[in-house]
Amino acid sequence: MQWNNGQYSGFSAIQPWIKLNKNYPKLNVSSLEKDKNSLLNTYKNLIALRNSEPILQYGAYEKLEFKDDRIHFIRNHQESRINVVINFGKPYTFKLPNNVKVLLGSSTLLTNDFLIFKE
Repeated sequence: MQWNNGQYSGFSAIQPWIKLNKNYPKLNVSSLEKDKNSLLNTYKNLIALRNSEPILQYGAYEKLEFKDDRIHFIRNHQESRINVVINFGKPYTFKLPNNVKVLLGSSTLLTNDFLIFKE
């Protein structure tokens, strides 16, 4: 694990038997924690959201659609619904219904981006 940009990437006090990746000064846990858009923080946010929303733990799938390089699915539980839109294609603006709460992401979806909102 590349922990920081120090010698041996914070992994060891002595030279490890496995070579360090050349990108360790930039790609390490310490630097990724400071970047709110890093993959590390995205995973942390997704895990926190799942832990805070019973719909994502116990809900049933209401809809699953794949169209124009986008996946859209809805989970429901006890009359609440969460929509997840994942965009694999060209940038796209998702038209949000009225009175929804955006939980993660935004309605302007870049390539390989996502939007999660609650109705």
